[in-house]
Amino acid sequence: LKAPPLPGSTRLMLPLLKSLAARREAELSARISAATPSGGSSASASGKRSGRATLSLAAASGAVPVKDVHGKKATGKRKKGAPLEVSSRKASAPKIAAKRRVDRARDPRFDDLCGKLDMDSFEKSYGFLEEYRQDELSALKAEAAQVRKRLEKKSSAALMAREAELRQEIHRRVQQDKQRRQRGEMREAELSVKQEERRKVQETGKTPYFHRRGAIRKLVHEKHRAAKKGSRDKLEERREKKIAGRGKKKLPGRRVRESDAA
Repeated sequence: LKAPPLPGSTRLMLPLLKSLAARREAELSARISAATPSGGSSASASGKRSGRATLSLAAASGAVPVKDVHGKKATGKRKKGAPLEVSSRKASAPKIAAKRRVDRARDPRFDDLCGKLDMDSFEKSYGFLEEYRQDELSALKAEAAQVRKRLEKKSSAALMAREAELRQEIHRRVQQDKQRRQRGEMREAELSVKQEERRKVQETGKTPYFHRRGAIRKLVHEKHRAAKKGSRDKLEERREKKIAGRGKKKLPGRRVRESDAA
């Protein structure tokens, strides 16, 4: 079967379109020849430049898509700060920055990972520190004595400040040693009371009694009083004076007569 003949108007338009296409090709070749530099260092370099010029002019004119020499799409250098281009064909989550490791300080006194604190084993393990403390206290007292001797010969503001600092440090260390001994005595008394109570429970089957801190402290005071053999304790004397003062406050005051006031 033959195609039907084209109408007369279509026959007239075909030569016109053909001439327009030829003119466009001529203009494009003229632009390419004008953009190509004359001469060059090598044939390969001129070929690359001509190819790039041809691609750029063709892309500008809209004749061919932008592609590189190998036929792939030309990808230029991404600008700084430009958003990252991700293909929409693949499901991808945004990148998450790695978490920075932070070192946290741990106090072994209140941390369960360090085990349970045993005061008995702790005191036995670090008992040598008591000797170090006594040596340091003796050195401070010797230095304070030397400073006092130098002050007797010649008074100086620096020596006076040093003597006051040494006196304060010695007093602080003496009080710390005293408190440490008191805590040790309380600990020993508490352990002895618990052992005695445990023995009574095992022998007689009595209900265990848990002593308070005040009762244990009283036992320690009685032990000190018995060790002094009749000498009165200063703490007991202060307590008696306090009780006597409270009793005096409750006593009625002396009445003043009118004749005495006149």
